[in-house]
Parts: sequence; structure tokens; C-alpha cells
Amino acid sequence: MMTRLLIHMTGKRAAFGAFKFTNALSNFSAAGGAIAKNANKPKVLIVNHGFPPFFNGGSEVYTQTMALEMLKSGMVAEVNIMARELDPFRPDFEIRRNVESSLPVHFLNYPREAPYFSPLSTGVDGAFRELLRELKPDVVHFHHLNHLSLNLPSIAKEETGSKVVYTLHDYWLMCPRGQFLMVGTAAEAPWRQCNKQENEKCAAYCYVNRYGTGDKANKPSELKYWTEWIGRRMKAGP
Repeated sequence: MMTRLLIHMTGKRAAFGAFKFTNALSNFSAAGGAIAKNANKPKVLIVNHGFPPFFNGGSEVYTQTMALEMLKSGMVAEVNIMARELDPFRPDFEIRRNVESSLPVHFLNYPREAPYFSPLSTGVDGAFRELLRELKPDVVHFHHLNHLSLNLPSIAKEETGSKVVYTLHDYWLMCPRGQFLMVGTAAEAPWRQCNKQENEKCAAYCYVNRYGTGDKANKPSELKYWTEWIGRRMKAGP
């Protein structure tokens, strides 16, 4: 089983999320496993696709606030962050270490992401393995994995036997765009709610009309390409 705990916190304040998370740490210790065997407080690695100051969206601010609240709780030995950055003048998958808001952050460089981004990346996987071997976390807490690799939770279990937590911020594991909203066009009432993920429907309403050439003669081949791409993308999920 890839994950041991799945926490859905969408819409909750990060401080409250940290409270729930530290309670979960206590439950893990009581249940045995990597944390219980360690007499010290657990080491936590938090993974998100971005982190301030380079990215300041919802999950990024949530991750930062939650990490700071976890440190304040006194229930963890240390908190490390792994997030991506986009520096085209440095090698892909190189990790740069810095301190942001008193938190140690390991920035994974990934500026040349395959268009349109791939849900799996052997380069990201390899860099993550090296970081796990260095930090040896007891708990790995994932937030957004888009723009990284869906293999990371399994790698965390495989490399260190860490407890794995996954906070859901949207529907990205069930919808290739993550929102269950159809992009459409201005003439087609854009942003209609989608009631079900279907590969060909996703291709027609969210990809071909956005990434296609606009040439009607190309539409059948573009629809086929994106339908197959979305099929591979959804199969890659946990």
C-alpha cells in the first residue's frame, strides 16, 4: 500500500492542519513503526511543487505555514522542505539548499520540464532518493506532486520505510487538470463543472482547444494524441 494515511484538509487553516498532523504523529507512535522505534522526536520531510518566495499559491503558503506551526508544536525533531525551482542556468535536478523563514528548504531545479508536463520523472525520482538517504526522515508529508513525480510516495516507503502522509488540495489525482472544471472556450460557456473524468472528454474540452493548432484539419490527430496522453497520465496515478 503506497500511503498509510490520507488527510483531506482543503479549506482548512494551516495551523489547524498542523494540529491534526501532530495528533497523527502521536497515533503513528502509538501504533509502532519507524517513529516508535526512534526514542527521539520524528524528523519530517515536507514535499510540495513550490515554496515561497518563488511560488506563492495556496499550497505553497499552506506548506510554509504548516511547517512553521509544526516546529512550534515541539513534537518534531526537525522539519525539512523539498520544493522545485526553475533556474535555466543550472543543471536539471540539482538540489540547492537554503533557509527560508527559518526553515531548511531543498530546492530541486526543474526548469526544462517536458511539455506538457509528465506526471513521472526519473530525474526527480533520483534526486529525491538521494535526499531521502541524506535526511532519513521518519515521516514524509506530500502536498502537490504535479510538476514533480507521482513515484515519490512509493520511493519514500522503499528507501526509508517512512510513514507517508498525503494532503489533498484539489482533485489532481482524479482529474488531469485538478479542478473538475472544463476549460472550454468563450463561445462554449467556459469553466463548466465536470461530473466525471473521461479521457476523450478531457482531451476535447481541456486540451485540444487550449494546446492545439486551431486548424480543423488537425483536430482528429490532436484529439487522438491528447486522449492517449491523458490515459497515460491517469494510469500513472496511485
